[in-house]
Amino acid sequence: MPATEEPSKTSAISSQLFDLLKVGITLALTGLIGGGITYYYQERAHRAQQEQADLATARQSALTFLREVGDILEQRRHFALRVLDTIQENAPPEERDQVWKDYMNAVNAWNVKWNLYRALVRTVRPGNAEAFLRCESGF
Repeated sequence: MPATEEPSKTSAISSQLFDLLKVGITLALTGLIGGGITYYYQERAHRAQQEQADLATARQSALTFLREVGDILEQRRHFALRVLDTIQENAPPEERDQVWKDYMNAVNAWNVKWNLYRALVRTVRPGNAEAFLRCESGF
């Protein structure tokens, strides 16, 4: 009978080793699949968070641009009205020259700011800049 016990004993050991191997492989595959799923969702969440941060930065940049351009345009309007007033009131030439010089400084400030933002838009987003850059000469 020892001969029949030997095959059943090796068969039991083989069966236990096979079960242990199945458990090990199952755990390894579960870990790999779980890690892959976790990585996928974390990467997706990170991308969404980065896109939101980029949108917030772009929004803030646009607001800054509008604020600065609005201020410069307001200065131009103010100095243009002063030029018209000095002409209508027949102001002395020194005053007219000074007002005209102030107006030209405002125009130069506008041109500098406009060209700066045009260059910035071209370097940051060259494909999406067409609508912004259609007006080549500014105002």
